[in-house]
Amino acid sequence: MPLVQNPSLGGGQVAMLQTVTQLSSADILALASTGKQLVAAPGAGKIQVPFGFYYSLAFGTHPYVVVGGSIDNLAPAYGLNGDQIGASVLNVVAQGTNSVAYGAGVLSPFGGPFAQDVNQPIVLFGSNYNAGPIVTATLGAGGLGYAANDTGTITNGTNDATYKVLTVGAGGAVLTFQITGAGTACTIANGNATVTGGAQPGVGVGFTVNITAVQIGDGTLKVVTYYQIIPVP
Repeated sequence: MPLVQNPSLGGGQVAMLQTVTQLSSADILALASTGKQLVAAPGAGKIQVPFGFYYSLAFGTHPYVVVGGSIDNLAPAYGLNGDQIGASVLNVVAQGTNSVAYGAGVLSPFGGPFAQDVNQPIVLFGSNYNAGPIVTATLGAGGLGYAANDTGTITNGTNDATYKVLTVGAGGAVLTFQITGAGTACTIANGNATVTGGAQPGVGVGFTVNITAVQIGDGTLKVVTYYQIIPVP
């Protein structure tokens, strides 16, 4: 529940409120798609005016990694499709350590507030953190022309995950392989192409890898929202 910071108000004054929201790892991983509600809708004829947002990441055992090398960014907004109402805060979640930051509220977002922002919740959005080193992978296409102990890299993330062929079948099609380097910033995807290289590149072509699981971050994020609820004339 919100906490009234200044309970002894004079006539016409509006209370300063504070709400604390704890985000789990699952909440953080969903910030890019669905966001996380920080404050519920205020009611008909009212709009929420944020003054600031305090962020505190408690690092777990594995760091968060942003998909595709995008910026690590947190940004509050009115509702699921509304105007941004807080300054973007960078480099809090994907730092691999405990981290804190403060972002100012935007009291007049992009010339607003607008009519569509009335009676809307405050929702936090962020980057896509569903990336990391490979945990498990399966055979996609076997390709042709490979030999046991052939090596190379997997095209995903930063293209630094490596493999070694263990066994091959007719025509040099890969039957089994081993991930020798888990790579960085990889994402779950099927049919990832491979590039021969390393100690024994060989001459094979067409071998693909299905990445079925990656190691994602597991820390938690606390967000403190400071705001007022203002009636709309």
